[in-house]
Amino acid sequence: MTATADIESPATVATAPASLSHTEIGVGYAGEYVRALGWQVLDADLTHRRRHFGVLAVDGDELVAVLVVTRSLATFATVSAAADPATVAQIRDLAARRPAPDGAGEVTAVRVDCLILQVDWNDPHDRSAVQVRHYRDL
Repeated sequence: MTATADIESPATVATAPASLSHTEIGVGYAGEYVRALGWQVLDADLTHRRRHFGVLAVDGDELVAVLVVTRSLATFATVSAAADPATVAQIRDLAARRPAPDGAGEVTAVRVDCLILQVDWNDPHDRSAVQVRHYRDL
């Protein structure tokens, strides 16, 4: 399933220091997006093989590892370019090996989603320009 949305949740990233990297800005927007969906964010600083990749959250009874891809307005990436099968398998394995999160209830499945964020790098804090494509269950 694919969804396209604008960021409409409270302004936490918009007031962040200008020194944030593109990855940090993208992960901040991704965290806001999944919170707006009603998910519980467990970690917003996931790394695999020294590569920062996204957010770990709980959606109902599923643990969701969210691969976050941040691009400029000129280059909207495809999910196949961002998440090859080997990367998805590694992320799923990494999420499955994490200890059960406190207060998250019974987690019965692990899912990998991908959020591709399109951001205007001339003004990365311009929330009205941010677009999200959400690919579920890779």
